[in-house]
Amino acid sequence: MEAILTMTERGQVTLRKELRERLGARPGDKILVRAVENGLLFTSADSRASLEETRARLAALNKAHDNGIRLTLDEIKKGIEDAYAESGAKGLR
Repeated sequence: MEAILTMTERGQVTLRKELRERLGARPGDKILVRAVENGLLFTSADSRASLEETRARLAALNKAHDNGIRLTLDEIKKGIEDAYAESGAKGLR
């Protein structure tokens, strides 16, 4: 999904209905905007906890790696997807 948004003189941008629905955002909700390598990532601020959970899971995977266990990229990807699914997080992909 793509959208071209216009910024006002005050720096405000209105998210189109389709984007708000995809994000699961309602009036008054907080939205976390994070700068990533190639753009911006918009997520519900409520999903921040799930980001912390994901970091904790990745740290556990890293600890397993330090114990001599080797994980494939597919196993790492599945761990991330499982954490995301369990958190019930909504966001743009």
